Amino acid sequence: MKKYLKTKYTPIKITLILEKINLLMIFSVFFWGVLKINRKRTSDYQMSFYIFKNKI
Repeated sequence: MKKYLKTKYTPIKITLILEKINLLMIFSVFFWGVLKINRKRTSDYQMSFYIFKNKI
């Protein structure tokens, strides 16, 4: 019974770990893209986003 449970739950754990890695990769790529854009433009984006948030 224990063996059955182990084999049943390992794939779920593996998929969860893979999902976490995937999210980290996507986030790092996004972050790198933001860093690549020069900082003046990113600050402009932040300002416009802040104004947009305040309007709602």
